[in-house]
Amino acid sequence: MTVMGEEPPATWSDELHRTGRVVFPARPRFVWRCVGFVWLFFGLTQLSSLVDALDRGGVRLVMFFLALAVAVAATGWACSLVLARRPALTVDRDGIRSGKHFLPWTEIGAVGAVYGPSFSRVFPILPKDRWGRHVMVGKLAVEDVSALAHWLEQALAQQQTSR
Repeated sequence: MTVMGEEPPATWSDELHRTGRVVFPARPRFVWRCVGFVWLFFGLTQLSSLVDALDRGGVRLVMFFLALAVAVAATGWACSLVLARRPALTVDRDGIRSGKHFLPWTEIGAVGAVYGPSFSRVFPILPKDRWGRHVMVGKLAVEDVSALAHWLEQALAQQQTSR
């Protein structure tokens, strides 16, 4: 099954013109990589001291179970994202929605610059009102974050000229 966030920008444009909206669900590959990183970090930091924590108890044992709870919670979060297939990002004729945050095209001022390391690149969608809440878009929605930022800049320019 293809995920819209792993398709090229031409596919996004076709989908937007054909249906009036492009839905980017959470990318399972990215989600599972994040979970793998959490469990790797847990394994490297906690499992080596498990025997000592079981012998001594106290703070080390509490820290072990706290780290285990974080790893289990991250796995639960990942399962809910992948199984629910809720959109990480939706672009339609009305505006842009990322999770619970929505910005109508008329209130979008600009698409911000892409920043961050390659494994977690993000960019903001900035409202015209400088006190308004911006929408952050990142790797959860799409593999090529720079291409999405460029595509949204073009979509914003098209929306501004058509109004």
